[in-house]
Amino acid sequence: MGEIMEYSVIEESSESGVFWNWKTTLKIYVIVVLLMFFVGSFLQLLNLYIGMVISELLIAGPVLVYLYRKKADMSVLGITFDKGLLKDFVYAVIGFVVGYPLATIAAVLTEYILGPSPFGELYADLLTPKSMLDLIIWLAIMGFAVAPCEEIFARGFVQQGMENSFGKTKGLIIASILFGALHMDPWRIPATATLGLVFGYIYQKRNYRLTAPIITHFLNNAFIIVLLYLIYTGSIMI
Repeated sequence: MGEIMEYSVIEESSESGVFWNWKTTLKIYVIVVLLMFFVGSFLQLLNLYIGMVISELLIAGPVLVYLYRKKADMSVLGITFDKGLLKDFVYAVIGFVVGYPLATIAAVLTEYILGPSPFGELYADLLTPKSMLDLIIWLAIMGFAVAPCEEIFARGFVQQGMENSFGKTKGLIIASILFGALHMDPWRIPATATLGLVFGYIYQKRNYRLTAPIITHFLNNAFIIVLLYLIYTGSIMI
């Protein structure tokens, strides 16, 4: 009973100004998953680039609509641009250096347990830039759509909502698992959940400044895109 009362108090208020709890978080999460599955995936089949951008907007959109309806300032998510950006970048680099190898290990272990992913080659082919222009477009999509939209949703909203109800550690773990599940692929869940832990921890260490995990997220995705391009062009061999 004491634990339930404690959660109730946490859900009602937060020092950071977060006013939503796990129930609201899961409601928005389900809406986002449905939008991604029924709308985003269809649009990506029509045009991968445009579909990707719209899909990412569908991820962040419900959160922004919710905050607008609650007349809440988006700063509650941790969106800020000031002198702390340099420190955010330093933390982001550290997060990438730590997160990418951990996610790679998680991916290797997943394939060891489940076997090769039936979608692995398809994902790689879709994400591989076939020209320099292709590479620039993909990096732009990662930097201006994927990283900010997914971090607004996964860290700014989901993680803070879960932490507001269950505390920093449990909230971070739950949010990271949900981030992995958002990708809707059993072979990708462990690796993306691992990245979610790293992004979320960076978010916490930077006092919930969203720019830090956004940069970390971008560095991770950009590295993968560039690596695929270099492999495709034969600049590096594997």
